[in-house]
Amino acid sequence: MLFKDYLQIINNTPFSDVDYRMRYGAAIPSRFIPLYVHKINDTDSEIIRLSPKAMDTGHEKLVVGFYDDVLKGNTKITDLIIPHPIHELPDALLEGCSNLKRVTIPRGIYKIGQDFFKGCDSLEDIYFQGPKEEWDKIKIFWGERIIEFGDLIPGSPVCELKSDRFESDNGNASLLKATIHFNCEF
Repeated sequence: MLFKDYLQIINNTPFSDVDYRMRYGAAIPSRFIPLYVHKINDTDSEIIRLSPKAMDTGHEKLVVGFYDDVLKGNTKITDLIIPHPIHELPDALLEGCSNLKRVTIPRGIYKIGQDFFKGCDSLEDIYFQGPKEEWDKIKIFWGERIIEFGDLIPGSPVCELKSDRFESDNGNASLLKATIHFNCEF
């Protein structure tokens, strides 16, 4: 879907009913403590649109991230609209969201975690706020380097290298078949 058409959907979708919390449950009264998406209350909604700010103890605060498993396994969701200033997309957040088709990703994202898109077999479009150069700087988890050491080499402080390999992880493979749109201001 072209972004200009999708922008109309975004603008006509109200913010979702969401519970926010401080990351570790700390009850420190301050208007500068960031909030994290803790629970999506719109369990029947196909489109989840998150607000960039939320009210907490009577003060408006920025929403900067997610608790684990907030959306994991949600097969009803087709669209996720993530606002700025969220800066990290955690491991397995969308794992099992098999009907997810479109995701908006704000500028400032520095990481897309392991298995973030695992099982998102219907993913068609990613709408990224920034240019391609910024997208290329995002750390996207594709696998990990595994180094195995053996015994110490006699007469030296160095261990024998048994293996050095890369184990790929297909948890974000859905990104490879999606169309990524750049400079999408929402």
